[in-house]
Amino acid sequence: MKKCIYAAWAFLALSACQGKQSQTEPSGDTSAVDSEVVVQDQNSEEAMPEKPTKPTLAEQMANMKPLALVVESPEHYGMISLNTKGEGLVKLKVLSCRENGITDTDAWIAQNKEGMPYQSFWMGNLKEGEDTPFLKFLAMPETYDGLYRGDFEIHPGYNVVAYGENKFNNQIGYDCNVLVVTDNDFTEIKKIVDFRPFTKDFLESYDLNDNCAPTYSGYTVVGDSLYVVMTHHTYSSASKGNNAYLMSIDLNKGWLNWMTKTLTCNSQFIIIDNSIVCGYGFSGEPHHVYVLDRMSGERVQTLSVKKTPELFSLDGNKLHMRTYSYDYVLEVTK
Repeated sequence: MKKCIYAAWAFLALSACQGKQSQTEPSGDTSAVDSEVVVQDQNSEEAMPEKPTKPTLAEQMANMKPLALVVESPEHYGMISLNTKGEGLVKLKVLSCRENGITDTDAWIAQNKEGMPYQSFWMGNLKEGEDTPFLKFLAMPETYDGLYRGDFEIHPGYNVVAYGENKFNNQIGYDCNVLVVTDNDFTEIKKIVDFRPFTKDFLESYDLNDNCAPTYSGYTVVGDSLYVVMTHHTYSSASKGNNAYLMSIDLNKGWLNWMTKTLTCNSQFIIIDNSIVCGYGFSGEPHHVYVLDRMSGERVQTLSVKKTPELFSLDGNKLHMRTYSYDYVLEVTK
């Protein structure tokens, strides 16, 4: 009796397995299909392209042709102009002036940074681990074409890294002669501007020594034009007054659109429509704020102030200005 039961159960189990197999497997020889499936899988894996590796910043810089600033007539430094006039130029009026704490610049920046045209960071003041873009900045190559990495600026939509000579043997570039433009995350090189040919011509034109070698800052782009400050260290008398220019450069050709008169800008500058507001001053020299025509570089307004202008921040029709020991608020009208 038990043998019959076991036999019955075995028969039922075998029948169930055969039934299930007939539902799930196609009839006939399936080896070719199975083989074809395997081959298709192998081919699809082999056909998948490898993800391209993004070039490093050093590789991007090495493969990018820099824009070299040139000028055909060096004797016209400080007198080049497009001879055009912008419309809607602004006017400034002093609303207030109060003494500051001199050492509270960081607090002023924290309060006004939203309206600042850009922020500058000096590498020597930054330490690893600070809550700044410093860690991302360290991805930039330490050297470029014989120059050393120096300061950097943060602009809306892009950053600018300066490369200059290593004058103090501390791996920090001074007297910037190359500006490298990156994205805000320091992952892509957008532009390299080489001022070295221009600097050489400038020094030879005025028979100046290397102590008056200019440095460049404030890289600001509007359309196809680059605006940048050109200054040197120490007193303007060292270069016979040939110092502190603001210049406009054609980004497509590397030509000068215009240069301002001498002693116009050794500060941050801010562009407001077709106007540029900047300032100049130094120990023992007059201190002024200038409104320039952005189309020609001509001065259209001059204001005397107590100390050298340093930083600007625009809030509506009020322009906040930081100097060494005074904070100004200026009214902006058209």
